[in-house]
Amino acid sequence: MTEDSDNRIFFALWPDQTTRDALVKVQERWLRLGRLAATSPRGPRLMRPDSFHLTLAFVGPAAPDHVRHCSDLLARLVREASIEDEHGLDCVLDRPINFGNAATIAAADTPPALIGLREFLSNNLHLLSIEFDSKPFHPHVTLVRNARRPAHPVRNQASDDKVVFKPRAIGLYAASGEGGLRRYEAIAEFPLS
Repeated sequence: MTEDSDNRIFFALWPDQTTRDALVKVQERWLRLGRLAATSPRGPRLMRPDSFHLTLAFVGPAAPDHVRHCSDLLARLVREASIEDEHGLDCVLDRPINFGNAATIAAADTPPALIGLREFLSNNLHLLSIEFDSKPFHPHVTLVRNARRPAHPVRNQASDDKVVFKPRAIGLYAASGEGGLRRYEAIAEFPLS
């Protein structure tokens, strides 16, 4: 992977099957109830269930040595960050919000364990002089691209869209391709259950 490549790397939690099934139901409900507005002439594009993830830190295009450093950092995080109890990483996604041209479901409250993982990654990426997206951390899962949710939420929407995100793995992943051809590949991954 080179800086010129289309590959972008990121640290993320991958959900278990129950979480993926619940996220698909939210996607379907949003479409069925007309809760999406297209932002592209091609219309909304549903994320595939096998691509659902919760990003902890987005690095972006990375040189091979940065990929190695990030892979080593992930192994250190798993050893040092006390994430044996995967239930501490469970996150309630109950807030439909827009990020750019994507309709997402986000957490109103971030569990302390997730904040700890993000801080560990942020601090160590800074120490390694690896640039990453350092905007404030808002745990979310993208459900639909090329679409936005209406500005005014539907009554009782939060309770309709509540999903408990239970991670099955933490990893360093590469995203490549464009549009509907985007693929996510594990560079390094550790099971959590």
